[in-house]
Amino acid sequence: MRRQKRGRIEGSSPRHPSTVAMDGGGAMHERALRTYAKQDRAIRTRQAILAAAAEKFAEHGFGGATIADILQRAGCTKGAFYFHFATKEQVAETLLDDLDLDELTAPQKNKIQEWVDVGMKSAHCLQHSQGFRAAMRLATGSTKDQFGSVWDEWARLVNRPLFEAKERNELRDDVQPAEHSESVMLILAGAAILGADGEGDELERVISNYYAHLLPSIAGPGKWPDLHPGRGRELHRTRHSNEADGAGSALLRRIA
Repeated sequence: MRRQKRGRIEGSSPRHPSTVAMDGGGAMHERALRTYAKQDRAIRTRQAILAAAAEKFAEHGFGGATIADILQRAGCTKGAFYFHFATKEQVAETLLDDLDLDELTAPQKNKIQEWVDVGMKSAHCLQHSQGFRAAMRLATGSTKDQFGSVWDEWARLVNRPLFEAKERNELRDDVQPAEHSESVMLILAGAAILGADGEGDELERVISNYYAHLLPSIAGPGKWPDLHPGRGRELHRTRHSNEADGAGSALLRRIA
């Protein structure tokens, strides 16, 4: 679900001066060049602030990250910060608004596989996207009451396939999805709070092992999914390699 954007300058590229009509003396072209340079610099500064904030929020949480920390990491002035954002809260809200959680979905005919895939893609993004990890840390722990709407959206996305699996008789008759729907979320939330950065597919391996222990007790006959660590990474790459023009809000590219 795409969240409504906020902020004074959006991430779209400014109009290049080559597209601006020139007058006979070239004055309009010169003004267009200056305007373009200012707009481009402003966009890059805003992006630097968001990237720095994501790093600090992911490492220290909202309360532990100060505006001074963000400014130092971004390499910009206090004036530049307040030109784009009124408060640290607005920076956090912008990071959350930039998330497109629907990118975690990987529709499958087998809904148990779909449930596994959303969890594996979430694990991949938590480990390899600083922006995603920052957003989810904001939405959990001590700041959940302040920024927790993203947690609610994420939980619905992760858990929905399990309830659909029940409706399609993919689960054993005695299984109640509600009893298991929060377990993966708790593991992922712990990873967001404790920090899950690093190389490889370690967090996916942890999630995969959890599924491997759980699924024999809930999955119906012939419904065993693919659980190999690295599946989340592969699904992410496959999705974006299929985008014809590379446009859109690719989760890792935009906020990593």
